[in-house]
Amino acid sequence: MKNYDLSLKSDYFVAHYPPFNESAHPVYNSSFTPIHRSIFFKNNHDSDPPNSKKRHLIFLDEEDEKGTELEFENSKKRWEFEWYLLRDPKTNKIPKGIREKELELLKTLPVRKDGIYEGMITTNSTLATEAGSIQNRYIAAGPSQNGGRTRTIVFDKRYNGTSNRIVLAAGINGGIFRSTDGGTSWVFVHPPDQIRSVSTLAQDTRTGFENTWYAGTGEIIGASSGYPDIGNNFVFGEGMFKSTDNGLTWSKLSSTNITDPTLFTSQWNFIHKIVVHPVTGHVYAAIHRRIVRSINGGSTWESVFESTVPTTPLEVICDIIINRDGTQIIVGMTGRNADRNLSGVWISTTGDAGSYTRIAGAGLNSPLGWRAWNNTTSPFGDYLFGWGRVALALAPSNQNILYVMVENTDQASLGLPEADLFRCDMSTAPFT
Repeated sequence: MKNYDLSLKSDYFVAHYPPFNESAHPVYNSSFTPIHRSIFFKNNHDSDPPNSKKRHLIFLDEEDEKGTELEFENSKKRWEFEWYLLRDPKTNKIPKGIREKELELLKTLPVRKDGIYEGMITTNSTLATEAGSIQNRYIAAGPSQNGGRTRTIVFDKRYNGTSNRIVLAAGINGGIFRSTDGGTSWVFVHPPDQIRSVSTLAQDTRTGFENTWYAGTGEIIGASSGYPDIGNNFVFGEGMFKSTDNGLTWSKLSSTNITDPTLFTSQWNFIHKIVVHPVTGHVYAAIHRRIVRSINGGSTWESVFESTVPTTPLEVICDIIINRDGTQIIVGMTGRNADRNLSGVWISTTGDAGSYTRIAGAGLNSPLGWRAWNNTTSPFGDYLFGWGRVALALAPSNQNILYVMVENTDQASLGLPEADLFRCDMSTAPFT
């Protein structure tokens, strides 16, 4: 409905589908373009909170000749949700002049160069007048052949924009795609008859080994609205794939075989991250609540960071990164973990089992502002306190600067950030 310019001064908007008895509905505005069925829409441009009684959302039963007014509860809830998104939590009102500020911001936001979004702004006279010139444009780069929700994209280390323009991308339900022209076109290269839930790609960047790539599958928290119901949100994977011809063809690593890819039967159902050591070529994989390592290209694996405390599938997410010279292997383990001693941010110089030191996530090791470990849940399974998933990144300009984003239990609908961001300087001891 937001595509229509409704300008009635009444408390209600009306849309209808012919045949329509105008005399039976005095609010009807004949200048309004007919659409599917007779529905009154609330004028939503005021700042009244959703519990205000002066306005109502009404659904007219089109088969009832008397036009019996029935409350459309789902639409009301949607209105309430949108109101919570727009309101200022301090005043409990939608700020005055927010539309003008929104239009100013719109001028700086990315839009599709050849898609519907730019078309709506540059060809529609009203929006063009309001929005003015757009200063930032993105071109849709694909993959357009059912690429799915892209989770990972990696440029070949040798990419130079001329003789090498190879890019690999993969989606959680689209599989692996390869481009040789910098993303202008894509070829589907995922192995046939294999599950396409790819979540991570990694290249062996050592000189002479750049044609070797690894792909991990599975996603523990998908796009399902059923989360944290563990029966609804899983996207099961099928282990790890490997390519030795720079991503042209892929084969399954038998060491990561899954007996039944429709059930949670293996630690290889979910591969959160793969990294290849830039000096040794050892492959590290962040999988089900542990870090494993292969020193022979994926033929065999050893666990280098894990716990034996029983847990559930939801308490598993972890991340891993390695700095450019291979001197620091850093692990981020979710706080949603049955083993409190496993949670947090850890660092190792060798990557060996028993060599990791925790630098955040427990007591005195944690920086100011880090939430206390607390996995109390509601009757519906929602976490009420504490912290969860940890995402790691090193600054490209300075590998001693570590950024850590930590999921918390706050809600954006209440005007609160749902994640906390920390910066750590590892150039001196102790870290700051």
